[in-house]
Amino acid sequence: MSITHLTTLVIAAAGLAAASASAAPRDLASLSDDFDGTALVGWQSMDGEIRDGGHTTFTVGDGELTVHTAQSTWFRTQHAFYLWKQVTGDFVATVRLRVSGEEGPIPTANWSLAGLLVRSPRSTTQNENWLNFTVGRVSGASVVERKSTRSSNSQLVLDEVPDGWIELRTVRVGPRFFLLRRSDGDRWRLHWEYLRPDLPRTLQVGVDAQTGTDDDHADLVAHVDSVRLAPTGLPAGLRARAASGRVSAQRLLPYLAR
Repeated sequence: MSITHLTTLVIAAAGLAAASASAAPRDLASLSDDFDGTALVGWQSMDGEIRDGGHTTFTVGDGELTVHTAQSTWFRTQHAFYLWKQVTGDFVATVRLRVSGEEGPIPTANWSLAGLLVRSPRSTTQNENWLNFTVGRVSGASVVERKSTRSSNSQLVLDEVPDGWIELRTVRVGPRFFLLRRSDGDRWRLHWEYLRPDLPRTLQVGVDAQTGTDDDHADLVAHVDSVRLAPTGLPAGLRARAASGRVSAQRLLPYLAR
C-alpha cells in the first residue's frame, strides 16, 4: 500500500526548512509549537491510508492543534496521520494532549490513539522503522501504547492510565530512547526504554493519530496543546557514558524529567 496523501505545509523560508533538517541542540527550542497562531509553520504532514473513505482534518485555533482522524492505523507497513519536523541528534520531545470522540469525551472506536512518533525518514512501506508513544482507548480501556517497529515488524505493549490531559515524552541519547509520561498534577514517570541503533541520526519527530482498527468506524479527536523540543542538557562526559549504555536510566532521570 502507498501513502495516499502527503502535504508540505507552509514553511516561512527555505532557510527555516534547512535549519529544521539539521538542527543543532541550541536550535531545538525553535522547533517547538504552542499552536498560538492561526497556521502551522515548518511542519509536514501525511494522512496515511484511509480505510473508510473519509479524510483526516486538522486545524489550529485557541492555542490548540485539533486533529479529526479518519479510520487508519500505524502498524507494520500501514500509515495513519502524522505531523512532523526533522530533528538531528539527541533531543527531548514532549507533547501535551488529550483525546476525545467526535460527540463525547471518550472515543468510541477501538484502537483510537494519538501521541508522539519518531520515525526514520528512510522508511518505506517495505521497511518501516519507528517508535511511537500514544494515549487513547483500546478494548474499552484508557491506555498508553508503546510500539516499536523495526523492518516493518511492530511490537506493542498497553498500560492503563487515567483519562484526561497527559504529557508524553521521548528522549533520545544516541541509540537509546526513553519514554516518560505524566498526567496533569503528577510527576514524570519513566515508562520504558528502547535501544534502537538502527535509527539514523536525523529523524522525523511529531504527532500521530489513528482510529478504528478492528472496528467498523472512526472516532478520535486529538486535542494537542503543545509540542516542545529541547536539548537533553546532559554534560558531555555523562552523555558519552549514557549513549554507550554505561549509565542506567534511573541515573539519567534527573535530566530526562526536567
